[in-house]
Amino acid sequence: MRCLVLSLVAAQLLLVACDPFSTSNSTVDEGVEHYAAGRYDESVQSFEQARDEIPERSELFYDLGTAQIAREKYADAETSLVRALEIAGDELRPLVWANLGHARLKNALATSDETQRRELLTKSVDALGKAVLLRSDLESARHDLELALLHLYPPCEKRDDKLEPNDSVAKATDASTLGEEPLMLCPGNHDWFTWKTEAGDRVDITLEAVGDAPAGPPEASLFDAAGAVVAATGAASGNGAPDGSEAGPALSGPRRIRHEALAGGSFSLDVFEKDDEEHPYRIRAKILPACSRLQDSYEPNDSRDQASPIDLHNLGQQPHATLREPPAGNPPGQVVQAAGGGNPRGQAPTATAQQPPGIPIRICPGDEDWFRFPLARHESVLLQLIYQPLEGDLALEILDAAGNVAATARQAEPPQQASPAAPGEEKPKALAATMLDVPADGEWFLRIRGVSDRAEAQGLIVAVVRPPCPEGDDETEENDTRETATPLASLSASAQQGMPQVPGGSGSAPVPGAPGAAAPGGASGAEPPPLQVEKLLRRCPGDDDWFSLDLKKGQSVEASISFEHAKGDLKLELYEDDDDKPLVESDKSSDQQNGEGLRFGAEEDTHYLLRVTGPAGATNFYMVKVAPPSPDQDKKDQDKKDQEKKDQDKKEQEKKDQDKKEQEPRKKPIEQVMDQMDQQKQKNLEAERALRNLPNARVPGGKPW
Repeated sequence: MRCLVLSLVAAQLLLVACDPFSTSNSTVDEGVEHYAAGRYDESVQSFEQARDEIPERSELFYDLGTAQIAREKYADAETSLVRALEIAGDELRPLVWANLGHARLKNALATSDETQRRELLTKSVDALGKAVLLRSDLESARHDLELALLHLYPPCEKRDDKLEPNDSVAKATDASTLGEEPLMLCPGNHDWFTWKTEAGDRVDITLEAVGDAPAGPPEASLFDAAGAVVAATGAASGNGAPDGSEAGPALSGPRRIRHEALAGGSFSLDVFEKDDEEHPYRIRAKILPACSRLQDSYEPNDSRDQASPIDLHNLGQQPHATLREPPAGNPPGQVVQAAGGGNPRGQAPTATAQQPPGIPIRICPGDEDWFRFPLARHESVLLQLIYQPLEGDLALEILDAAGNVAATARQAEPPQQASPAAPGEEKPKALAATMLDVPADGEWFLRIRGVSDRAEAQGLIVAVVRPPCPEGDDETEENDTRETATPLASLSASAQQGMPQVPGGSGSAPVPGAPGAAAPGGASGAEPPPLQVEKLLRRCPGDDDWFSLDLKKGQSVEASISFEHAKGDLKLELYEDDDDKPLVESDKSSDQQNGEGLRFGAEEDTHYLLRVTGPAGATNFYMVKVAPPSPDQDKKDQDKKDQEKKDQDKKEQEKKDQDKKEQEPRKKPIEQVMDQMDQQKQKNLEAERALRNLPNARVPGGKPW
């Protein structure tokens, strides 16, 4: 068998082709002649005709696959060459592997689907590697293998980001153009970025690793206009890091640089590597104007004596829809939205919404905000702060005229319509404090401060003030009986006017499954109920609140009430239609868990009733929420049940083993020694017998058997 090496110059690939095997079939000869003349369509037709005329031969399938490659029918070529492999002898096998790898490489370079391309390249490398292993002299296969590997694993320089070249200060990228796209730092390379700042601006830069890069994020140093290092990542600067440096967690954790530009001017960031590794990374950078330039209009109100007067009765209860970094001089009553890649210049985009009723505030590091407000005797107030943390957390207290703390805010859940944090920012947070039935007319004080000296945030104070019960009850009254129950569907349209949930400590209300109420197989596949309620309400002493809702077969919902347990305990009950006894109830709230919750579903179309009740004298504000369960809640519930069953089975098995051990008769010490000797003797005899049965057995030296 003679082999010809044909060069495909256009693709810079080499194709090994062999002339046909010895046969008197003229169709095979015609296929070879057509191939040599470049008539690949006719060549394929001839070989296909010969395939139908003569018995299967590996050489014929090899010739057909080779012609199909030339015709760019790569899928057909793979089929033919795979069949040739199945019946090929040792002489032809490396050539078939070579052309199969070539066909896959050509197919990979012709496709635009990246996933399919990588799959074909991987298979091409596999086939070409086998060809080279079988015949190391196949230069065409070696050439193809090198090319396939270059396409499958291109060098870092080929995968560098679009900001290149930014390898020097002179070619530094303007950081204000940065977005969310990942960047690439290659070994030995530097990425430079530049900012312009005003006096007092705070530079805050975070470098994060992208994907599962084992090397973690790169290092960085921040230079001022004079070329001096003013801050650096901890790993880059070591023990002698300049002031303002901050090291992230070791290895894969983010690297952070913070610096206050006292004099303003331009700054440059040098991003580099020290381990000769590739570093896919993302840079999040923002420049915060000096907090003193962003203070709210109530300043100075840094002490009780400077407390600004406010009227909580007229604030309204619409939550802050968006909380973002405002620019210096931002017109009052407007809310701004920061860009996805941060706000390097501290210049926020134009306003996106009108500020809702409330008091916008700005807490600066080391700064407190004090307000004073009047309340009438027996009035009740729910006062909340919804804020976007820029650094650390806030604390809120209500004090009486004598300076005594009357209420301390607990952590709250921001309202559902609050905008999520931009990438790299913390999520909006909320605090809530409740005072019920104040004892007398008078003035009260609100104190808002940072938990740490570095805390900084902007936010909105919202409040609800109610007169004494029953006048101060909520707008759903009269719903004191099941006959006058308020349809929850009627509250869904006003859900966007709700206040944030008021959980205490670290958790909100539990949502246990209602025994016997879950729909078969969960709510999977069922249409979610058109019900989404989030509404602030109030229970007065001895006045229960009833609500109704209808569920279709297979639908399920989660219902919860959130409140401050210490101010008045409440309970949530679920009734089915006209039943006198609750189907299920939740009464587990405590000082650490401020709320109740239920999850239930309908096995058939059902009319349900929810009852919010409590001790006869209990009164409190509460947030009622009703919504479809999260998509993966059913799986979480089942996983929890499975794990509980495994734990229970394990405990039962351990108890059985212990009981069995205790029931066994205890042997005397001499009997235990004799048993051990018998076991040792038996073990030696077995070893001796096994050793003697081995051919050419070798006995360890020094101990003949």
